Amino acid sequence: MDTVAEPWWNIWKKGFNGMWHKNCAALILFPWPQARLERAFLMADIHSKQLGVSMSGATAAICPILNCGTGFLSINVMASVSHFSLSVTQKHFKQEDDSALRTLYAANAGDARIVLGHQGKAQRLTHDHKPDDPSEIGRIEKAGGFMFKQRVVGVLAVTRSLGDHCMKDFVIAKPYCSELTIRLDEDYSSSSSKESKEDCESLPSFLILACDGLWDVFEDQQAVDMVWEHADDPENVAKYLVKEALARGSTDNISVIVAWL
Repeated sequence: MDTVAEPWWNIWKKGFNGMWHKNCAALILFPWPQARLERAFLMADIHSKQLGVSMSGATAAICPILNCGTGFLSINVMASVSHFSLSVTQKHFKQEDDSALRTLYAANAGDARIVLGHQGKAQRLTHDHKPDDPSEIGRIEKAGGFMFKQRVVGVLAVTRSLGDHCMKDFVIAKPYCSELTIRLDEDYSSSSSKESKEDCESLPSFLILACDGLWDVFEDQQAVDMVWEHADDPENVAKYLVKEALARGSTDNISVIVAWL
């Protein structure tokens, strides 16, 4: 059993902070940062091992958002193990002179999920790495592992994570990555009252970053609809999702970020 000088959740926070500060500058140098996102996950995984964390782990999701008009990159990070989130803004290059365009670079390892709410519809930007995924089953069996009772070698309920170094031959840290460019509805900001919002076809766009405690009891579209219902209280909408997940009987970690675009 590992012995550490401070609580493990503090170690994970330091791991994420160290990972991000070291890799953020490199990340924004490239138009398509998939390689840098993968490196950030792998470096955080290596850093956790150096800190002596081998018998615990975390699922994680991250979504840098590029404003193609102003050239600024905003970053949102979710780590399910510690209810830890991070938002920073870094200067980036301009892709197009259009302030309504946003490019979303999503990445995740494990079952932390990112869902986009755009024009009233839910679109999943990440992939759940679970033991019932045929591609993950094939990868693990090829590496010499097996699934037992819907768990990797009968132990873990996710097939990718940061940490869990005692099972790193099977439970890897390489993230799933995706890229999507959307155009925000410029007319929405002119609708201030709830009545006008309901009558207007334009809806606010946002991201929901959450761990499986939310998704165990919410379908993607249900979560998007609930955020829309509470759009008049944007600062507290994540709390409404958490409270509703608890009311629906969720018993897992419930960490939620709602990022308005």
